[in-house]
Amino acid sequence: GESLGSDRDTPVSRIRESSGIILGAMSACSADAVMDLHGTDVLPTLIVSSNDACMTAPSTLRGDSAPRCVGLLETAASVMTFNWLHPSGATSSLLDRLLETLDVGIMAHLFQMLNAPVEWDSRDKSSGGMKAQAAACRLCCCLFGIAITSNSDIGMKRLMDACDAGQPHRQRQSRGPRNIMEAVLTVLQTSLNHGHKMLVGSSNTTLHYQAALLDLVEAALLAVGSMSGSAGAPGGVDGVISNENDEIVISNERFLSRRAEVCRVACDIVVRKSRSGPSLLPSMLVGGFGEGVVAASLRLALAIAHNGNKEQHSKLASSGILVPISDLLRVALSKGQLYNFSAALALVKFCGPYVTVGTGGETQAIKNSIAVVTNMLNLPINPAASAEQKKTQGALKAQCIKTLESLSRNASLWSTISSDALPSIVQYLNGISLGTDSNEGNDEAYCSALRAVREIVQVPSNAVAAAQAGLAVSVGKLLQKLVLSDEPMSTSGGPEVDSQAIQLDAVAVLCSMLLNAEARRYCSTADGGILASICSVMESLRYAAEVDSPGAAASSLPLMCMEVLHVLLEDLRSPDGSLKLQGPGAAVFIRTLVGRPGFLKMLCATLLLKTGMQIRQHDGADGDSVLPIPDLYGVPIKSSTNDPCRGFTNVGEASDAFLFTSCVLASSQESSDASDFWSIIFEPDVGAPQDENADVAMTFCAMFLSLVHSGYVPFNDESKPTNEIERSLVSYRLLETLQRLLSGLPKHDISGEYDFGSFIVSMLIQLNAPAVCLSSCKDQALLPLAFGTLRTIMSTPDEEMVPLLIENKQSALSLFDLLNLQVSDGHGVEASDVQSFIADALEKLSKNGMLKAATIRFGIRSQAISGLAAACIRDQSHIIGEDLTSSSLSSGLMQCLVDLCTYEGEGIVLTSIEAQAIAKSLGKKICHMVISRFLERAKLTQYDIEQHDDMLEAPDIAMLCAIAQHENGLKELRTLGGFHALALVAGEGELMALHALEAGCAGNPELLMEGETYVSLMALFSEESQQKEWFQDGTKRNKVESIALLLLASLAKTSGKGRKAVAAAKALPQCIERTLAVVRTRAPEVVAEIQSATNDADEGPTISDDGNDDDNADDKDDTPVDDVENSMDKISLDNNADDDDDDNESEERKPAPSTGLNQAGGDSEPTTTSSTIPAVTSSPGTKEVFSDDVLVASLQFLVAIVQSRAGLHDSLIQDGRFVAACDEIVKSKTESGPITVATIELVSTLAEFVTDDSMLSTSRCVEFFGEVLQEDIRPGAGAGAGTDGDAVKPDDPFCLHTSAMLGMQVLFGTMSPAEMKSSASIVSRRLAKLIRGQSIPKSTASPSWNKGSGQLAFTMTSFLLRLAGSRTDLFDKSTVNSMANIVQWRVDPKSSIHAEDQAHWDAAVTQSLQIMDFLFNANRSIPSKSGLRVEFATKAVLMIAKPGKAPRQSVNLLSALEYISAKGESISRVLAAALLTRIRA
Repeated sequence: GESLGSDRDTPVSRIRESSGIILGAMSACSADAVMDLHGTDVLPTLIVSSNDACMTAPSTLRGDSAPRCVGLLETAASVMTFNWLHPSGATSSLLDRLLETLDVGIMAHLFQMLNAPVEWDSRDKSSGGMKAQAAACRLCCCLFGIAITSNSDIGMKRLMDACDAGQPHRQRQSRGPRNIMEAVLTVLQTSLNHGHKMLVGSSNTTLHYQAALLDLVEAALLAVGSMSGSAGAPGGVDGVISNENDEIVISNERFLSRRAEVCRVACDIVVRKSRSGPSLLPSMLVGGFGEGVVAASLRLALAIAHNGNKEQHSKLASSGILVPISDLLRVALSKGQLYNFSAALALVKFCGPYVTVGTGGETQAIKNSIAVVTNMLNLPINPAASAEQKKTQGALKAQCIKTLESLSRNASLWSTISSDALPSIVQYLNGISLGTDSNEGNDEAYCSALRAVREIVQVPSNAVAAAQAGLAVSVGKLLQKLVLSDEPMSTSGGPEVDSQAIQLDAVAVLCSMLLNAEARRYCSTADGGILASICSVMESLRYAAEVDSPGAAASSLPLMCMEVLHVLLEDLRSPDGSLKLQGPGAAVFIRTLVGRPGFLKMLCATLLLKTGMQIRQHDGADGDSVLPIPDLYGVPIKSSTNDPCRGFTNVGEASDAFLFTSCVLASSQESSDASDFWSIIFEPDVGAPQDENADVAMTFCAMFLSLVHSGYVPFNDESKPTNEIERSLVSYRLLETLQRLLSGLPKHDISGEYDFGSFIVSMLIQLNAPAVCLSSCKDQALLPLAFGTLRTIMSTPDEEMVPLLIENKQSALSLFDLLNLQVSDGHGVEASDVQSFIADALEKLSKNGMLKAATIRFGIRSQAISGLAAACIRDQSHIIGEDLTSSSLSSGLMQCLVDLCTYEGEGIVLTSIEAQAIAKSLGKKICHMVISRFLERAKLTQYDIEQHDDMLEAPDIAMLCAIAQHENGLKELRTLGGFHALALVAGEGELMALHALEAGCAGNPELLMEGETYVSLMALFSEESQQKEWFQDGTKRNKVESIALLLLASLAKTSGKGRKAVAAAKALPQCIERTLAVVRTRAPEVVAEIQSATNDADEGPTISDDGNDDDNADDKDDTPVDDVENSMDKISLDNNADDDDDDNESEERKPAPSTGLNQAGGDSEPTTTSSTIPAVTSSPGTKEVFSDDVLVASLQFLVAIVQSRAGLHDSLIQDGRFVAACDEIVKSKTESGPITVATIELVSTLAEFVTDDSMLSTSRCVEFFGEVLQEDIRPGAGAGAGTDGDAVKPDDPFCLHTSAMLGMQVLFGTMSPAEMKSSASIVSRRLAKLIRGQSIPKSTASPSWNKGSGQLAFTMTSFLLRLAGSRTDLFDKSTVNSMANIVQWRVDPKSSIHAEDQAHWDAAVTQSLQIMDFLFNANRSIPSKSGLRVEFATKAVLMIAKPGKAPRQSVNLLSALEYISAKGESISRVLAAALLTRIRA
C-alpha cells in the first residue's frame, strides 16, 4: 500500500468503513438484509470492529466528519432492534444477545460515542457526530429494553455493572456525564435545544443537518424511554393495549433508583419551557420534530407516567401535553389504534387529576377526553365478535373506568364526569350486575367504577343525577351479586380483590345518595331492594366472622351499612319525626327484615353484649361467681373504628336504635310477617335446647326492658313526639314475652311457687327486672302486664328481690306514685290490689331503713313524703283509723312517713317542698291533733290529774314545728288557722314554734291577734313557766324570751288594737317585771345593793292589771276549754272601750326609731359581751345571766308599752336601779350599738314625763342625750334585728343620734339656760360633722351608708330653729356656716342622698333657710349684737368628694339660693329670694 496520508487511514480501515456504510444502508432499507445478518450472529463482530481505535477517527470518505464506525453502529442497532422485535423462540435468546454485546465492551464504546464532541456551529461536520450519537442511542434503547423484558435479573445486573464501570475515574477526570445514562440524557437535552432552535428558525441549517438532528432527537427519546422503564420495542406495539400491569417487575435496586432519577431529569428536559415558546413535549407529540418523534415522545411520556411520581405527573399535566393527547385519543379510537388509544388513555389517567381550572386548554382537553372515554363505554358488545375481540373491548372499557376513577380525584372535573360519564358508568355497572356485559375476569374495573362514583356523588347535584340515572338500583343489585357469589374476585393477571372493600365502596355510594333527600326520591327505596342488599351485606359479615375470615374493610363496613339503614328509616317517618306505623312502607320494611333472619339475630346479639355475656351469680359463695349467657344469637355487629354513626356514639348504639325502631314497626302490625319477626327475635337458636332458648330469650327481654326504662339514648329520643308511644309498644311485647316465659317455668310441688333456678334469679337481680316492671306500671296500657310480671317475680322467696324495687330513682318514684294510683275502667287490674302490694313492700323497706337510705341517695325525699302524705289522707279509714293524738301511729304508711322524716339527734327534718306537701295534705289533721292535746291537758289540769308525758315529744307537735320552719309550709298552716296551734306550742317554750311565729308575723304582726296568740307568748313570763325545763336552760331561756318580747313589742308598735290587747292582758305585769329585771342587771353593783336595801325597807309599787298598785292581782288566765273544731277558728279581740281612741293614737303617735337584734337565725348562740353584769334576782342564792338580745328586746317592749300602761312611766322614772342601768348603758364604751339605741329610744319616750324631782330628771336626760350626740356613730349602731314593724332600723346608722335629738326636742321647753347652751353647742358640732361626713364620706361600701342622715339633719335643724326664736346669742359663725352648707349640699348635683331621706333633707334645707332668714332679716339688730354677718354665710365653703377621689368645691351659696328661688318648693323659694335680696342689698 500507498499511504493515505495518516497512520490510521489504512486500506483496512477504509474497507471496514466502506463495509459499515454498505451494511448500514442495507439494514436501514431492507428487512431481508437485517434478517440475514440476524441469522449469522454478526452482532458481536460488528461491535468489536466498530470499537477499533482507527474506527473512531473522523471519516475521510464521508463529508460530514462522522466517525468511521457509524455504519457499523447503525447496522448493529438495526440487528439488535430486529432481535428485540422478533425474538427467536424464548426470551432467553434476547438475554444471550444482551450478554454477548456486553461481553465485547459495548457500553464503554457507546459512552465514548455519546461523549464525542459535535461541531454544532458547522453545518457540514455536525451531522456526522449526530448520526454517531443517534446510532449509540438506538443501541442503548435496545440494551435497556431487552434487560427490562428478560425474565432473569442477570441481564439488568450485567447492564448496570457495565454502566458503572469506569465511573469513579470519570468523576475525577471530568465534569461531564459519569455514566452512559447521564450521557444519553445530555444528548437528549442538547439535541432538543438545537432542534427547537431549528424549528423556530433561529439557526440557518441544511436539510442534511435537519434530518440528522431529528433522527438524533428520536433516538435519544427512545433511549431515555427505555431507561425510564418502557418495555415496548419501537415500532412493535401496534395492535396491543398499553397497560401498566404489563410492565415487568424489576428487583434490581440500582436500576430502580436510576430509573426514578432518569424519569425526574427526563421530565424536566421535555417539559421545560424555552424562552421563545411553550414546553417541547406537546410540540413533539403533534409532529413538530417529525413524524418519527411522535411515537418516541409518546413512549417516553408513558414511561414517565408509569414509573414517575406525582410530581412528574403534575409537571406533565402543566406542560400542555393533554391537549395533543386528547386529540390523539380521539383519532386513535376512530382509527382503531389500540396502543395509541391505551397509551393516551393512560396519560389522561395519570395527568388528569392534576389539571387545575383555567390552565389554558388543559381543562377543555380533559373534558374532551372524558367525552371520548364515555363513547368508548357506550360501545355495545357485538354478539358476533370473537372471544378475543370481546376480551379486548372489555379490557378497554376497564381502562376507561379506571381513568374515570383517577379523574374523579380532581374535584374540578366532577360536574363534567357527572353530566357526561355518569350515565355510562351506571350502565356499565348495571350490565355487570345483570350479567349482560363482559368484564372478562377484571373485577377491579367495577371497583374502580364504584370508587369513581363515590367521589362524584359527594356533590348534592351529582348525587341527584346519579340517582336519576338508576345508580342506586344498580349498586343494590351489584351488592346482591357480590354477596351471593362464591368465587373470589381478581384483576386480570393481578391479585384477588377484597370483596368487602367493593361492598364498602358500593355502600358508601348508596349512603351518599340516600343522605341527599332529593336524590333519595329516585333511589326506589320503597320496594325494599336496597334494604335487602344492605341486610345481605351485614349477613355476609356474620358468616365471614363465623369462619374467621373478615376482610380489611370489615371494620368500616358495619358503620357505613348502619348509616344507610338509618337513612332508609327516615322514609318511614313523618316530618315531625314520628313513625308511620301503618302503611305499605312499614309492611315492606318488616317483610324484608324477616327475609334476613341472620341480620336480625346480629342485632339481638349486639344488644345482648351490654350484659358482657355473663350474669353474676347472686348466691355464689365467693361473690365473684358468674354464669355465662349462651351465645345462641350468634355474631354481633362490631366495628373497630368506634366512630360516631348517624348521631349515635358508635355502631353498637346505632344498631340498638335500629332494632328498637324495627320492633316498634313490628309491634304496630298484625300480620304474619310481624309474627315471624317476633319468632326470630325471641327464638335465638332453633337447634338449641328449649330451656337454653328460654333463658337467653328472657335475658334478652329483661335487658331490652332495662335499657328502655333506664334512659338509654338510642331508645329515648325526646325530640320525637311519639317516643313515649314507641317505648310503650316495645315494652308491651317484651313484658308479654317475659311473663309468658316466666309462667312457663316449673313450680314446686309443695309450695306451688315458681322454680326460677339460679340463672333466672341472678339475671332478674342483675338486670333489675322488678324495678323495670315497677316503672312500667305507671303506664296504664302496660299496667296489667307489668303488675302481673312484677307479682310473678316477687313471688320468689329470695330476699334480694325486695331491695330491687328501689334500685334506681325511677323505680323508687314509681313506688310512691302507685300509692295514689287511679286505674281507668277496663284495664283488668284493681287499684286496691296494686296499693296493697306497694304498701307491703314499703313497710318491708322501711323497717330495715332501706327506704330512707334510697330517698336520700336518689334525692327524692320530697316526692316520697308527698306520696306518703297523699296516700295517708286518701284512705283515712284504712290508714288512720285510730286516735291520732296517741304517741305512736299504727298505720304502716304513716309510720313510713314518720320514719322517713326523722333523723337521729335531729328529730323531724323537712325541706320546703316536703313541708308544703305535708301541710297541704295533713296540715289540718295535725293542727287538730295538737289542739286536742292541749285541750286534753287542760281538762286533766282542771281535775288536778297529773300528766307525765312530755307533750313536746309527741310526733304531731314535732311535725307541726318542722312544717312551720318553712315559708311555704307556714303559709299553708296560716290558711288553716294553724297559728293558734303554733302559739300553744310556743307557750311551752319551744324555740321552733317561736321561730315559726316570728317568720309568720314578718311584715304583719297583727297575725298575733289570731286566736289570742299573744296571750300564749305573754304566758311565757308567768311564774308557772319559770318551773319549766326551758327556763332552767339559760341559753334557751334567753332565746325564748328575746323572741317573745320582740314579737309583743312589734305587735304593740304597729297596731292600736294590738297595743290595747297587750296592755289589757292579765300577764302584762309579769312581763313588765321580767323586762325590768333584765334592764336592772346593767345597773352598777353599788346601786343595786342600795336599791335592794331600800326595797327591803319599803316595798316599791306593784303594777296591777288595771294600772293601779295591787299586790293581790290574780295572774291566772282562766281560758275556757272549747271543743277542737271551735278552737281551730280564728280568734280576734273584741274590746269596745276606747277602740277609736287607740286607733287615733296609733295614727298620731308614731313609734320613735329604734333597733334590735335579728332573730332570723334563731339557732345561733347569743352574743354576750364582756360587760354583761349578773343581776340580783328575786330568788335568793341564784343569779341569772341575760344576753344582749334579751336586753334589747326588753327595752323595745318597754318602749312599745310604756305609754299604754297607766302608771308605768311614773314607775320607771322613779326606779333608781332602772335609771342607773340606763346611765351605765349610755356612758359605757363597751355596750353594743343596739342596746344603746334601744335605751336612748326608751329615755326619749319617757322624756315627756320626767321632772326635776324624779330619779330620771330633765338634767339627766339632757346629759344622756348630750353624751350620745358627742360620740361618733359606733360600728353596728344600727345593726339590730327586730321584727318588722318595730322602731328598730337595722340599716339606719343614724338612729341613735336621731332618737337623742327627738328626746332633746321634747325637753326643749324644760331646759335650763346652761343646758340649752350646752345642747346648742353639741347639736351645732354634730350638725357640722354630719354635713362633713356626707360631703366627704370615708366609705360607701354599704348601700345604706347614709340612710337616716336626712331625718337626723331635720331633727337638728328643727331644734336650732326653735332655739333661734329665743336664744340667738347661742348662734355663732360655725352654725351659720352649717346652715349654708346644708343648702349647698342639697343643691349640688353631685351630692349622694338616700332615696328615703330626700324629703327630710328638703325639710332641713327649708328650716336652714328659715334660720338664716330669721337671723339676717327678721331683726336686723340681732346680727350686730351676736356678731353674725351675712358674709359668714356667703363665704361658706363646702368641699365634696367621693371615696378615693380628690375633693372639689361645691356650688356657692348664692348659686344655691338662685337655684332654690327658681325651682324650689313654695316656702323655700320665698325664703331663698328673701335671703338673696338681703345678701345683695
